Amino acid sequence: MTDIFLVSFLLALFFWISNGRISWLKKIFLPRSVITDPQSIHKKSISRLGGTSIFLSILITAFFINNDQEIYEQTRAVILCSIPMFIAGIIDDLRLSSSAYLRIAIMSISGFLTWYILDLRIESVDVWFLDYFLQIPLMQFLFICVAVVGVSNAFNIVDGFNGLVKSHVLAIGLSLIAGLSINNQQETTLFFLVVIFSTLGVFIFNFPFGKIFLGDSGAYLLGFLVSIAVIFHYQQNDLSPWYVLVLLSYPVFEVIFSVIRKIKIKRSPLKPDDLHLHMLIHKRVKKSFGVSEDFFWLNHICVTGILFSFNFPFLLLAQTFSTSSISLMFIALIYVLSYSAVYFLSLSSKDRLRIFGTNNE
Repeated sequence: MTDIFLVSFLLALFFWISNGRISWLKKIFLPRSVITDPQSIHKKSISRLGGTSIFLSILITAFFINNDQEIYEQTRAVILCSIPMFIAGIIDDLRLSSSAYLRIAIMSISGFLTWYILDLRIESVDVWFLDYFLQIPLMQFLFICVAVVGVSNAFNIVDGFNGLVKSHVLAIGLSLIAGLSINNQQETTLFFLVVIFSTLGVFIFNFPFGKIFLGDSGAYLLGFLVSIAVIFHYQQNDLSPWYVLVLLSYPVFEVIFSVIRKIKIKRSPLKPDDLHLHMLIHKRVKKSFGVSEDFFWLNHICVTGILFSFNFPFLLLAQTFSTSSISLMFIALIYVLSYSAVYFLSLSSKDRLRIFGTNNE
């Protein structure tokens, strides 16, 4: 795995050093200033090519460096299926289109390829009335498309702080490695390692100083790769379908909470805002410790550290009870209640007024 880590590292290093220095990079990527997004807390334009580093590192390693090794076949198939997802992110990174519907349509192509090429199926969620519909091939197709597109969007939503998404990806990847059994295919195990080491190469430059960002393309890509990895693991080990949900609980429930919140304040669920959990925690951290802009990276360490500490125990619980749907349903309920408590405790009086029309502390 040293080859893919080295390629990812060197690409990230190149994109960091060349940012603003090479004319074509400057013309294409610098006009998209990161400070124009409502959820952004960065004060200067930084290369958003971290996702490109991950994508190219997997592509180069699987198709060129190890092109004669059959064990990379699954990785090659997955990265090919991810191309529409990656393109959808590039469209947003380059501001080629602001249409969320266009991006979702393009991302859905990756959902279709997941069903058609990778032959991934979810035929049961251990909820009887849903299981009845999932016996219908068309419903299986729609379910896998919605799941893949939804999780990829969810990863983009939580990608707001240095290291936040990447540390979560690394944690999920390591939990998958820890849960390996004799039922896992070697090429699937390799795919897990590919995701981990390609992400690690960019993580080094992103956390905590933010020398390079994933961009929407990187967040979508990692969301896609992780969702595929988790489903592979679930299928090959005959685990509970609720294992998938608990393992992806942070990005999934962040999206659900965001949709509910935006409907409550009469805002389009497709429009970004600054009321995500990581943003609320950042406001609390900044208010409590008053870290100056010269040491902004300390805020990133605090926010990422807090959310990592909150989410990691649930990843461990998912592995511990991976075959028990009842236990995992209970864990999912605990997560929702815990998330809700942390969210409401993180709200300032001003934010509470925006959402609920009351500022009672």
